[in-house]
Amino acid sequence: MQEVDFLNKPEHSLDSQAGDVLFFSTVQKKVAISSPVKVLILDLVKRGPTPLEIIVERSGKAKSTITKHVQDLEEAGLIVTHTNPDDNRRRILTLSAEEIGRLTAPESCVRPGIYYIPKLHSSFNGEEIAQFFRFLLVSFRVKAMAIGININPVLKQAGIQIGEVLAPAVEDENIEGVVKKIAQFWKIHHLGTVALRSTSPLSIEVRDCFECKDLPVTGHEACPFDNGVITAIFSHHLKSPVTVVEEECYSKGNDRCLFVITPSSEDS
Repeated sequence: MQEVDFLNKPEHSLDSQAGDVLFFSTVQKKVAISSPVKVLILDLVKRGPTPLEIIVERSGKAKSTITKHVQDLEEAGLIVTHTNPDDNRRRILTLSAEEIGRLTAPESCVRPGIYYIPKLHSSFNGEEIAQFFRFLLVSFRVKAMAIGININPVLKQAGIQIGEVLAPAVEDENIEGVVKKIAQFWKIHHLGTVALRSTSPLSIEVRDCFECKDLPVTGHEACPFDNGVITAIFSHHLKSPVTVVEEECYSKGNDRCLFVITPSSEDS
């Protein structure tokens, strides 16, 4: 069994009741993080290369405090730091481990029960099979949310793997063509309705989203699988890593999901 490290040293200046617990996997071990400051650092860095100054600003902590937390995370193998190519005095942090899970407070808006019941029959056609698996996914996620288990990191990694397989099939000479092929795939498999909303910034809209439309409204984005698929497809198309942010989501109370795609280098 692989070792589990807990980087949970007491911090008297922090609220001991606050903060989620993040789980990461490195080549050598599994690591659990419950320190609120370390959780904040990792939440920022996992979105893309992040200047140390941004972390100091967002945390409200002294630079010396953040530097010590960064050193701990480096020693644990969770992040690496690089010199900013534009300024040798500044450092940029990147994630070097895979997030595999998160424990959080149970969603107060989630109650036991079934939120989505498809019309099922003894003999399934294609649409009803899609409804059935949609029901399974929603039921599983609602139960996890109710007990405070966040499986978004696993869903995103699964989405990236599927997106890497799907990317060559939806490749086209321009972005409009790629989105059109994605929309066709989504329609055929009853995953929702996809449309290109902007090319600057690149923005994709999904309506009737299979991943989140039937979830309760939590105030948070809830489409890590779609995020992973889109990340892989456009990293392949643009031949460079991209960052995908879900700015709107049914689970946030919106009437659609909206994904904004930018080159990862812009985060630095």
